[in-house]
Amino acid sequence: MDYTNEQKAWTVIWYGMTGSPRAVQIEYRKKFGLNSTIPPNRTIYRWWDKFFETNDLNNRKKSQTKWVRTELKIEEVLEKFREDPHASLRSVARQENMPSPRTIGRILKVSVWAALGRKGIVGPVFFHNNVTAASYLQLLRERFLPVIQTWPGFENIIFMQDGAPPHHNAQVHEWLNTHFPLRWMGRSSVNFVAPFSWPPYSPDLTPCDFFLWGWVKSQIYRTPPADLDELQARIQHAFNELPQEIVDRAIGAYVSRLDKCIQNDGRNVELR
Repeated sequence: MDYTNEQKAWTVIWYGMTGSPRAVQIEYRKKFGLNSTIPPNRTIYRWWDKFFETNDLNNRKKSQTKWVRTELKIEEVLEKFREDPHASLRSVARQENMPSPRTIGRILKVSVWAALGRKGIVGPVFFHNNVTAASYLQLLRERFLPVIQTWPGFENIIFMQDGAPPHHNAQVHEWLNTHFPLRWMGRSSVNFVAPFSWPPYSPDLTPCDFFLWGWVKSQIYRTPPADLDELQARIQHAFNELPQEIVDRAIGAYVSRLDKCIQNDGRNVELR
Protein backbone atom coordinates (compact mmCIF):
# COMPACT_ATOMS: atom_id res chain seq x y z
CA MET A 1 0.00 0.00 0.00
CA ASP A 2 1.36 3.42 -1.01
CA TYR A 3 0.47 6.15 1.45
CA THR A 4 0.66 9.85 0.64
CA ASN A 5 2.96 12.23 2.48
CA GLU A 6 -0.12 13.89 3.96
CA GLN A 7 -1.33 10.57 5.39
CA LYS A 8 2.11 9.86 6.83
CA ALA A 9 2.40 13.35 8.30
CA TRP A 10 -0.97 13.17 10.05
CA THR A 11 -0.14 9.71 11.36
CA VAL A 12 3.10 10.99 12.91
CA ILE A 13 1.30 14.01 14.40
CA TRP A 14 -1.45 11.89 15.96
CA TYR A 15 1.04 9.40 17.31
CA GLY A 16 3.15 12.18 18.77
CA MET A 17 0.10 13.56 20.57
CA THR A 18 -1.38 10.30 21.81
CA GLY A 19 1.38 7.67 21.85
CA SER A 20 -1.30 5.12 20.96
CA PRO A 21 -1.44 3.32 17.59
CA ARG A 22 -5.09 2.54 18.25
CA ALA A 23 -5.91 6.21 18.77
CA VAL A 24 -4.01 7.03 15.58
CA GLN A 25 -6.03 4.50 13.60
CA ILE A 26 -9.30 5.96 14.90
CA GLU A 27 -8.27 9.49 13.89
CA TYR A 28 -6.99 8.21 10.55
CA ARG A 29 -10.34 6.64 9.70
CA LYS A 30 -12.17 9.83 10.70
CA LYS A 31 -10.03 12.01 8.43
CA PHE A 32 -9.44 9.76 5.43
CA GLY A 33 -12.71 7.82 5.37
CA LEU A 34 -14.06 4.43 6.29
CA ASN A 35 -12.77 2.88 3.07
CA SER A 36 -9.19 4.06 3.57
CA THR A 37 -6.46 1.53 4.29
CA ILE A 38 -5.53 1.96 7.95
CA PRO A 39 -1.77 1.75 8.60
CA PRO A 40 -0.99 -1.18 10.94
CA ASN A 41 0.90 -0.72 14.19
CA ARG A 42 4.28 -1.67 12.73
CA THR A 43 3.87 0.92 9.96
CA ILE A 44 3.01 3.64 12.46
CA TYR A 45 6.09 2.76 14.51
CA ARG A 46 8.28 2.78 11.40
CA TRP A 47 7.05 6.20 10.25
CA TRP A 48 7.48 7.64 13.75
CA ASP A 49 11.03 6.29 14.08
CA LYS A 50 11.97 7.57 10.63
CA PHE A 51 10.58 11.04 11.29
CA PHE A 52 12.13 11.23 14.76
CA GLU A 53 15.55 10.19 13.44
CA THR A 54 15.59 12.07 10.12
CA ASN A 55 12.72 14.61 10.19
CA ASP A 56 11.72 13.05 6.87
CA LEU A 57 8.94 10.70 5.77
CA ASN A 58 9.92 10.09 2.17
CA ASN A 59 11.23 6.72 1.05
CA ARG A 60 14.21 7.30 -1.17
CA LYS A 61 15.76 4.52 -3.23
CA LYS A 62 18.82 5.17 -5.32
CA SER A 63 18.27 4.59 -8.99
CA GLN A 64 20.67 4.51 -11.89
CA THR A 65 17.95 5.38 -14.38
CA LYS A 66 17.96 8.70 -16.20
CA TRP A 67 16.71 11.51 -13.99
CA VAL A 68 13.29 12.88 -14.92
CA ARG A 69 11.79 16.01 -13.41
CA THR A 70 8.61 15.07 -11.54
CA GLU A 71 6.66 16.56 -8.64
CA LEU A 72 7.90 13.74 -6.41
CA LYS A 73 11.53 14.41 -7.34
CA ILE A 74 11.06 18.15 -6.75
CA GLU A 75 9.59 17.44 -3.32
CA GLU A 76 12.53 15.16 -2.48
CA VAL A 77 14.99 17.87 -3.45
CA LEU A 78 13.12 20.47 -1.40
CA GLU A 79 13.21 18.13 1.58
CA LYS A 80 16.98 17.89 1.26
CA PHE A 81 17.27 21.64 1.58
CA ARG A 82 14.83 21.70 4.51
CA GLU A 83 17.06 19.22 6.31
CA ASP A 84 20.18 21.26 5.54
CA PRO A 85 19.50 24.85 4.38
CA HIS A 86 23.23 25.30 3.74
CA ALA A 87 23.57 22.31 1.41
CA SER A 88 24.95 23.07 -2.04
CA LEU A 89 23.07 22.41 -5.25
CA ARG A 90 25.84 20.10 -6.43
CA SER A 91 25.82 17.97 -3.27
CA VAL A 92 22.05 17.48 -3.49
CA ALA A 93 22.33 16.71 -7.20
CA ARG A 94 24.83 13.94 -6.44
CA GLN A 95 22.58 12.47 -3.72
CA GLU A 96 19.55 12.47 -6.03
CA ASN A 97 21.39 11.23 -9.16
CA MET A 98 20.53 14.46 -10.95
CA PRO A 99 22.51 16.26 -13.65
CA SER A 100 25.02 18.75 -12.25
CA PRO A 101 23.22 22.11 -11.97
CA ARG A 102 24.43 25.01 -14.10
CA THR A 103 22.21 27.68 -12.59
CA ILE A 104 21.99 29.09 -9.09
CA GLY A 105 18.70 28.55 -7.32
CA ARG A 106 17.24 30.55 -4.47
CA ILE A 107 16.46 28.75 -1.22
CA LEU A 108 13.36 30.07 0.51
CA LYS A 109 13.80 30.29 4.24
CA VAL A 110 12.50 32.36 7.11
CA SER A 111 12.85 32.02 10.86
CA VAL A 112 9.55 31.56 12.66
CA TRP A 113 8.70 31.83 16.35
CA ALA A 114 5.47 30.79 18.03
CA ALA A 115 4.15 29.86 21.46
CA LEU A 116 1.48 27.33 22.40
CA GLY A 117 -0.78 27.35 25.42
CA ARG A 118 -4.05 25.87 26.58
CA LYS A 119 -5.64 29.30 26.17
CA GLY A 120 -4.42 29.97 22.65
CA ILE A 121 -1.53 30.44 20.26
CA VAL A 122 0.86 33.39 19.97
CA GLY A 123 2.32 33.89 16.52
CA PRO A 124 3.64 33.13 14.08
CA VAL A 125 6.30 35.83 14.29
CA PHE A 126 8.71 36.06 11.36
CA PHE A 127 12.39 37.00 11.50
CA HIS A 128 14.12 37.88 8.23
CA ASN A 129 17.49 38.48 9.86
CA ASN A 130 19.43 36.50 12.43
CA VAL A 131 17.62 36.30 15.75
CA THR A 132 19.55 38.08 18.49
CA ALA A 133 18.95 38.49 22.20
CA ALA A 134 17.76 42.05 21.52
CA SER A 135 15.23 41.03 18.84
CA TYR A 136 14.04 38.11 20.95
CA LEU A 137 13.53 40.36 23.97
CA GLN A 138 11.61 42.82 21.80
CA LEU A 139 9.38 39.96 20.66
CA LEU A 140 8.67 38.94 24.26
CA ARG A 141 7.84 42.50 25.25
CA GLU A 142 5.77 43.57 22.27
CA ARG A 143 4.24 40.44 20.76
CA PHE A 144 4.15 37.80 23.48
CA LEU A 145 3.38 39.40 26.84
CA PRO A 146 0.47 41.65 25.71
CA VAL A 147 -1.34 38.56 24.41
CA ILE A 148 -0.89 36.12 27.26
CA GLN A 149 -1.61 38.76 29.91
CA THR A 150 -5.20 38.60 28.67
CA TRP A 151 -5.41 34.84 29.23
CA PRO A 152 -7.26 33.66 32.34
CA GLY A 153 -4.86 32.38 34.98
CA PHE A 154 -1.88 34.31 33.60
CA GLU A 155 -0.30 34.39 37.06
CA ASN A 156 -0.03 30.58 36.98
CA ILE A 157 1.39 30.20 33.47
CA ILE A 158 4.82 28.55 33.22
CA PHE A 159 6.85 29.76 30.24
CA MET A 160 9.12 27.27 28.49
CA GLN A 161 11.94 28.23 26.16
CA ASP A 162 14.77 26.14 24.78
CA GLY A 163 18.49 26.72 25.06
CA ALA A 164 19.02 28.74 21.88
CA PRO A 165 21.75 31.40 22.28
CA PRO A 166 19.37 34.41 22.01
CA HIS A 167 17.35 32.98 24.91
CA HIS A 168 20.39 32.56 27.13
CA ASN A 169 21.04 36.20 27.89
CA ALA A 170 21.20 38.27 31.08
CA GLN A 171 18.58 40.80 29.96
CA VAL A 172 16.24 38.07 28.77
CA HIS A 173 16.60 36.21 32.06
CA GLU A 174 15.99 39.40 34.03
CA TRP A 175 12.84 40.08 32.01
CA LEU A 176 11.58 36.54 32.58
CA ASN A 177 12.30 36.76 36.31
CA THR A 178 10.22 39.94 36.43
CA HIS A 179 7.19 38.72 34.51
CA PHE A 180 7.38 34.99 35.30
CA PRO A 181 8.94 34.84 38.77
CA LEU A 182 9.87 31.21 39.47
CA ARG A 183 7.64 30.27 36.53
CA TRP A 184 9.89 29.80 33.54
CA MET A 185 12.09 27.06 32.12
CA GLY A 186 15.29 27.67 30.21
CA ARG A 187 18.97 26.96 29.89
CA SER A 188 21.03 27.26 33.07
CA SER A 189 24.73 27.94 33.55
CA VAL A 190 27.09 29.18 36.24
CA ASN A 191 26.06 32.79 35.60
CA PHE A 192 22.39 32.24 34.75
CA VAL A 193 20.21 29.86 36.73
CA ALA A 194 16.69 29.24 35.48
CA PRO A 195 13.92 28.31 37.96
CA PHE A 196 13.48 25.12 35.92
CA SER A 197 16.42 23.89 33.85
CA TRP A 198 15.76 23.16 30.21
CA PRO A 199 16.51 19.49 29.35
CA PRO A 200 18.90 19.64 26.37
CA TYR A 201 18.49 17.31 23.38
CA SER A 202 14.88 16.55 24.34
CA PRO A 203 12.60 17.18 21.34
CA ASP A 204 10.41 14.38 22.68
CA LEU A 205 9.59 16.63 25.67
CA THR A 206 8.90 19.79 23.68
CA PRO A 207 5.38 20.30 22.23
CA CYS A 208 6.71 22.64 19.55
CA ASP A 209 9.15 19.93 18.42
CA PHE A 210 7.08 16.78 18.74
CA PHE A 211 3.93 18.42 17.40
CA LEU A 212 3.81 22.02 16.14
CA TRP A 213 6.55 22.29 13.55
CA GLY A 214 5.81 18.90 12.04
CA TRP A 215 2.15 19.86 11.69
CA VAL A 216 3.00 23.20 10.07
CA LYS A 217 5.39 21.56 7.59
CA SER A 218 2.73 19.03 6.63
CA GLN A 219 0.44 21.91 5.67
CA ILE A 220 2.79 24.28 3.84
CA TYR A 221 4.93 21.91 1.76
CA ARG A 222 2.25 19.95 -0.07
CA THR A 223 3.45 21.88 -3.13
CA PRO A 224 6.58 24.06 -3.35
CA PRO A 225 5.90 27.73 -2.50
CA ALA A 226 6.70 30.10 -5.35
CA ASP A 227 8.42 32.77 -3.29
CA LEU A 228 9.03 34.00 0.24
CA ASP A 229 5.73 35.88 0.40
CA GLU A 230 3.81 32.72 -0.45
CA LEU A 231 5.82 30.72 2.09
CA GLN A 232 4.95 33.19 4.84
CA ALA A 233 1.31 33.30 3.76
CA ARG A 234 1.12 29.50 3.95
CA ILE A 235 2.68 29.49 7.41
CA GLN A 236 0.21 32.12 8.60
CA HIS A 237 -2.69 30.15 7.12
CA ALA A 238 -1.49 26.95 8.80
CA PHE A 239 -1.54 28.69 12.18
CA ASN A 240 -4.96 30.19 11.48
CA GLU A 241 -6.34 26.73 10.73
CA LEU A 242 -4.71 24.97 13.69
CA PRO A 243 -7.55 23.79 15.97
CA GLN A 244 -7.12 24.63 19.65
CA GLU A 245 -8.43 21.16 20.47
CA ILE A 246 -5.40 19.57 18.82
CA VAL A 247 -3.08 21.99 20.60
CA ASP A 248 -4.65 21.06 23.93
CA ARG A 249 -4.09 17.37 23.25
CA ALA A 250 -0.45 17.96 22.35
CA ILE A 251 0.14 19.94 25.53
CA GLY A 252 -1.72 17.31 27.52
CA ALA A 253 0.67 14.69 26.17
CA TYR A 254 3.57 16.59 27.75
CA VAL A 255 2.83 15.30 31.26
CA SER A 256 2.61 11.67 30.15
CA ARG A 257 5.88 12.10 28.25
CA LEU A 258 7.55 13.37 31.42
CA ASP A 259 6.31 10.30 33.30
CA LYS A 260 7.64 7.99 30.59
CA CYS A 261 10.98 9.83 30.58
CA ILE A 262 11.30 9.30 34.34
CA GLN A 263 10.43 5.62 33.93
CA ASN A 264 13.09 5.46 31.20
CA ASP A 265 15.81 6.87 33.50
CA GLY A 266 15.97 10.13 31.58
CA ARG A 267 16.51 8.62 28.15
CA ASN A 268 14.51 9.77 25.14
CA VAL A 269 10.90 8.70 25.09
CA GLU A 270 9.86 6.30 22.36
CA LEU A 271 6.10 6.07 22.57
CA ARG A 272 4.84 2.63 21.65
